Amino acid sequence: MSELKTRAVEAGAVYRAAEVYSTPQRRGLMPFAKTRFYELVASGHLPTLKIGGGRATLVRGSDLIKLFEVAQ
Repeated sequence: MSELKTRAVEAGAVYRAAEVYSTPQRRGLMPFAKTRFYELVASGHLPTLKIGGGRATLVRGSDLIKLFEVAQ
């Protein structure tokens, strides 16, 4: 059985959307699932950046930190 590894979120970094949310096989940077992640994006609680003609969704580390602080 492999141990799930965690990474620290850095305020100055930018993360791909798939790195942020968790799945049953992988612990993401934040303790919520894909559906919750996109609910936060749609509601405006989590601002995102689009690159590559809208093909990639990115999130700033500082926004993730703020979101996590509010949740606690």
